[in-house]
Amino acid sequence: MNTNASAIGQVQVSRANPWLMVAIASLANFALYVIIFGVPPVIVRVVNDLGVTHAQAGLLMTITMATYCIFSLPGGLLSDRFGARPVLTLGLLLASVSGFLFTLTDNFLLMMILRGLVGVGCGCVFTPGLRFLIGNLPKEISGVGLGWYMIAINTGVAAPMLLTPLIMDANGWQMPLQLYAAVGGLFAVVFWWLAQEATPARATTPAESQAAGTAVGGFWSLALILVAVASLMRMSQTYGVLTWTPSYLNETLHFSPFEIAFATTVLSMSNVPALLIGGWLSDRTNRKVLLAIAGLAISVIGVSLTWMHVAPFWVVTGVLFAIGFGTGISSVPIFALPAMTVPRSHVGRATGFTSTLTFAGPILTAYLGGLIKTGTGEYDLAFLVFSLAPAVGIIALLPLARSFRPKW
Repeated sequence: MNTNASAIGQVQVSRANPWLMVAIASLANFALYVIIFGVPPVIVRVVNDLGVTHAQAGLLMTITMATYCIFSLPGGLLSDRFGARPVLTLGLLLASVSGFLFTLTDNFLLMMILRGLVGVGCGCVFTPGLRFLIGNLPKEISGVGLGWYMIAINTGVAAPMLLTPLIMDANGWQMPLQLYAAVGGLFAVVFWWLAQEATPARATTPAESQAAGTAVGGFWSLALILVAVASLMRMSQTYGVLTWTPSYLNETLHFSPFEIAFATTVLSMSNVPALLIGGWLSDRTNRKVLLAIAGLAISVIGVSLTWMHVAPFWVVTGVLFAIGFGTGISSVPIFALPAMTVPRSHVGRATGFTSTLTFAGPILTAYLGGLIKTGTGEYDLAFLVFSLAPAVGIIALLPLARSFRPKW
């Protein structure tokens, strides 16, 4: 490969402080998930105030996640075309404005449309945010940076769960959602103001462009598809377990409210140290495929819940910690790998494709768990399916364990 061709597809490194870029992208992601998960704590109030059913109220989250899934790929394509900075900013503004307007109407159809628009905004934030960090961070800190970006999801879910009941008690269900929308708008402005995006180096002659195309290859590859499948399997287990563990602990193991709260908090927060450790290992070892396999292997321990009809509280809590820790370890490499299977000019498209497939997992397993429980009367088969999902992800990644070579 000649020197001109080898330079094509590289980036002109941004002079911005990389940790500042991590901070503003993570804050945007945090605000996004606060807007998304502000709804579950207000569902009972919405049902009582508006006279809708619990099933209808549940659709408010379903429509958000569905449009989030659908628009992740367009969000990635737009960030390739126009850059991540404008797409992420406009996406977060759309989610914020739609989330605010949602509180001003009692027409359920309009509420559904507005929550759908929140999901559209989500698709234009998460994937461009990934592209922004992958394209801007030096390789030696990219894993830790992505770890903090994922931690923003955990804190973005936890914050409204904690704050909404307190704010809602004195001010009504609209007030916390309006506050979250205002925070989202503020962080959108902060991101637009501070974000500095690295730009790809351009080919200067037709010969250089042809050489670069030969060097990097096309978009579609077996590696991209296998990584996307592994990502789908990881998220399928994560959201299946998060959705149905509280009911399982209550109805099968008959835990107390305190035990249920403690165990589910451990499940969700075990991701935080795992993401930092996984990011650090990803940077230090540069063995992302093997690290992803190791994390998925840890989370397979969740299969033991299939046979736990009577079990001590600390044993179950330990299993839940292992599930969350394993999925956290695998998250950073799995979200980083799709971008490395394509040229830099297609990073947004690759992350968007993977995100679209990935977020189909929560929609499937959240419904499947309830379907299995209704049909069998037990959670056994549901947790078996949830735990086999990361095993399938391991199988998908095994062909890449030795042969994977990043495109850049």
